[in-house]
Amino acid sequence: MRRNWVIWGVLGCVLVWFAGCQGDTVVRQFECSGDSECESSKSCIEGKCVIDDKDKDGFSSKRDCNDNNKRIFPGASEVCDNGIDDNCDGNIDEKPCICLEGEQRPCGVQEVGICKRGVQFCERGQWGECKGGTLPSEELCENGKDDNCNGTVDEQPCVCKDGSKRACGNEEKGSCRKGTETCKDGKWGACEGEVKPVAEDCNGKDDDCDGSIDEDLSGSCYTGPDGTRDRGECKGGVRKCEQGQWSACVGEVKPIAEVCDSKDNDCDGLVDNGLEQDCYDGPKGTQSVGICKAGKRACVAGQWGECKGEVRPAKEDCNGKDDDCDGMVDQGLGGPCYLGPTGTEGVGECKAGVRNCDAGTWTPCVGQVLPANSDICGDKKDNNCNGSVDEGCQTNFEIRNTIDTDSGKIDGIVSVGWQGNGQFQLPSLTIPANAQVKVIGSKPLILKVQGPVEIIGTLALNGGEGKPSDCTNNFVQQGGVGAGAGGTGGTGSNCNTGGGQPPGGDGTGASFGKGGTGGGVRAGSGGGGGHATVGGDGTPAAASGKGGAIVGSATTLTAGSGGGGGSCGVAGSSFFQVFTPGGSGGGGGGAVQIESTVGDVTISGAILAQGGEGGAGATCNGLLGDSSSGGSGGGGSGGMIWILAKGQITVAASAYLDASGGKGKGTAPSGKGGDGGDGRIRLQDQDGVVAYPSARVNPIPTLATY
Repeated sequence: MRRNWVIWGVLGCVLVWFAGCQGDTVVRQFECSGDSECESSKSCIEGKCVIDDKDKDGFSSKRDCNDNNKRIFPGASEVCDNGIDDNCDGNIDEKPCICLEGEQRPCGVQEVGICKRGVQFCERGQWGECKGGTLPSEELCENGKDDNCNGTVDEQPCVCKDGSKRACGNEEKGSCRKGTETCKDGKWGACEGEVKPVAEDCNGKDDDCDGSIDEDLSGSCYTGPDGTRDRGECKGGVRKCEQGQWSACVGEVKPIAEVCDSKDNDCDGLVDNGLEQDCYDGPKGTQSVGICKAGKRACVAGQWGECKGEVRPAKEDCNGKDDDCDGMVDQGLGGPCYLGPTGTEGVGECKAGVRNCDAGTWTPCVGQVLPANSDICGDKKDNNCNGSVDEGCQTNFEIRNTIDTDSGKIDGIVSVGWQGNGQFQLPSLTIPANAQVKVIGSKPLILKVQGPVEIIGTLALNGGEGKPSDCTNNFVQQGGVGAGAGGTGGTGSNCNTGGGQPPGGDGTGASFGKGGTGGGVRAGSGGGGGHATVGGDGTPAAASGKGGAIVGSATTLTAGSGGGGGSCGVAGSSFFQVFTPGGSGGGGGGAVQIESTVGDVTISGAILAQGGEGGAGATCNGLLGDSSSGGSGGGGSGGMIWILAKGQITVAASAYLDASGGKGKGTAPSGKGGDGGDGRIRLQDQDGVVAYPSARVNPIPTLATY
């Protein structure tokens, strides 16, 4: 909009009583008084709407949060995970957002058996179809592969009747004949007696079993020595199959004696070879002195060529020989030496040394410094002598999702610090806020870090909970599985329809402190797994399992044990006296050792190695309205949390360190699983003094110096 502004000027009117002084009127016109009155690509400057759009994206620099990037402007599509506010709304990487062209990520089914993961590519801001993977297929017998990707190779049914026979092999045509397969131990044996097709030969027979004899048999031929065909002047000819016999080779050229005519007559790959004479072009008086000797001149292109094979005087070397052919050996040798790669001498830490020639052998190069394989992080030196200091040293290593102690994968990728057997070596370590890092694998987790360690999120090694039973199941209830070498809980009992009833299964555990023993018959319950303390017994005592014993010592990295499984209760509601099944035991907590060999360890998040709870036994109505309960599973024991620091360990008020045992399910006297024993927490740093929030750390840790 346009406005008129009137400015009244009093020119020369210092004293108002001077008569005749009249105000002059000046009128100025303005298009705008602010940016909001202009188009989006313009700004209001001195009352005018002028173009102020550097990146030509339709928005002025006062409205565009980055006027140097045409892709960034108000209302643009937000791009995922690039750390930029693309749409200028004040937020970074908010949802929804698009992917970037050319990005890729893994996709498809879990890699089991023949199954392989594929790859998705970002196309026009959206993830495309999954390509390159292998999906499950129908299981094929006796091929040694898990075709349906269920974890089992060549599973049954796939049998035949012993002694039976069947024809096998190709159709009987031409020279081909069928064979016979015989069934043994439920499997078809090898095809015996079969005559298979072979390549057609010139013999008056149908060798490839296609109904034709000696068809299309003709081609090149050569009867000269091996290795001479199509070399030099030699070449092959042509032959045909006639009435089961090969004809003569027509048109071939075989080797002859070499002639000095610029051709390879003997077809050995050399032209005019074997035609030579002695020669020496070195200085007069040096032939046959020291290492010097005459050579040979060969016939090349019909003329004698250069002298080859001669040895002329060379620079004297430390080898016990007269290299310069002056009648003296190894004279004047010795001085600076450097055996490192070219271009590294005098760079970084690398420098030359000194050596001498002694009896034809160089003495060691004394005092030289050669390049290291890589820079030593943190010493601020160019150890590998490439002109850069501390390159390739990662300053921080973040873990966000999973650590696999069997495969060495961190967040799905094999870590460069993987040392095998559950051990990693990292430059530094952070588990960031909101990260839930789960430990998987069958080995204890050992993290050795050269720099500082900071646990802000959660590192979880909890044992799995036991599975409950119900009144209808008739199968073994599998126990909870531990992570990071934690023991597996015992199985729940599978009850019979009458007679003697089986007890629950035992849990597994490390060393002599195995998991709790499964409960006895009739509503017995499994004992809790043992670790730093003995696991509790289930109740009632007359029919319950036993808790596991103590595992290892305070200075041995040991995971927790699994709880025992519950046993069968009394007869339930079934007319056929089906006994009530028991629940399975909880898995043991895992074991983790985190060590900073040079720095500090700070924990403001959580490290959890709790034992899993036992599974509950079923409660079923009896024939006369009463109820019957199966034994419940015992809890798994807690694992071990062991933290070491060359510097200081700090446990913040917000931190959780928990290696407590899992609880047994059920109630006494019908059948209650015993509680799992607590695990261990051990803290070792420079001074052996660590403050921790007592309400958040269980059990009480052992403190020691590093």
